[in-house]
Order: sequence, then structure tokens, then C-alpha cells
Amino acid sequence: MSVKVAGFVNITDFQGYDLNLVGNGPLGEGTAISVHPGEYKSQLNQQWLLIPQHNGYRMRNGQDTSLYISYPASRCGGNPYGAGIVASKIDAAATFKVVPISDAPDTTVRIIEANSGYALTSWKIVPGSRVTIAPVILVQVDEALKLEQGWTIAVTRKWDCQTKPLR
Repeated sequence: MSVKVAGFVNITDFQGYDLNLVGNGPLGEGTAISVHPGEYKSQLNQQWLLIPQHNGYRMRNGQDTSLYISYPASRCGGNPYGAGIVASKIDAAATFKVVPISDAPDTTVRIIEANSGYALTSWKIVPGSRVTIAPVILVQVDEALKLEQGWTIAVTRKWDCQTKPLR
């Protein structure tokens, strides 16, 4: 079963935090991508366009449309295991499969890097902590990490930034 995705989306982890191109300054290759609280859904840096490829999607950012989700060693074909995801230009953009999780709610998917088979995995924020962001890394698909590897994709109307669940 494949998932159809069209238009800009927010990609939300199990904590309700959105995938976010981090940036209080200039953005560029190597800029970190982490998860941030959902109250920032209206920000273009938390919006992604999933561009179909023959074996999945490339994920382009809404704020800087020259940047895509990738990992540091993608340009040289390095091993992505344990890598934190970062922004890259099109020549180093990773391709991801969006795969429904069979026994999860119908909007929960795994996002799997197509070449390695490693899944985007969000770290848990400790309740009460002053830390409000978490890294996102690539690790093997693991049922013990089903929660941390589960993502919800919601369509975003880019101009008015309202969201609704993808069905």
C-alpha cells in the first residue's frame, strides 16, 4: 500500500511536535532539522512539499525551497545509521518512502530512507524539561521504536497555514 501526498504538509511526531528546519539565522546546507512544538505550524520552516520520485519522495522545505531533507554523508554515499537529519541541496537530497504502520491509526506512517531502509526516529522530550526541541535521526525500523518512528502527515494550506489530517 502506498500513501498519496499532495501539496505542503506538516509532519508531526508522536509528541505532537513538527519536523522543523531550524533557523534563527541564515539557512543553508547542513542546517539541522529537528522537531519543535506544534504551536509553530504557521511557520514555513515547518512545512514540507513531498515530491514524488520513482522510489519514494524528496522532501522540500517551505521556507527555503532550495533545501531538502537529507543526512550529512548522503553526498558521498556514506552510511546514514544514527545520523541526525539535515538540510541539503537537490544533489544530495535523500529519497524517502512513506509507509503506513499496519496496526496504528490510519494517518500514522513510517518515513523510511529509500536506499538504507532506516526510519526517521524522533527523540522523546522529557516532560517538565526546559528543552523544547528534539533531534531526529535515522535508525533501523524497529517495532520497539514504533512510537518514535510514527509520524502523522497533515495537509497545509501554504498561504493561510490551516491544517487538516491527511486521509
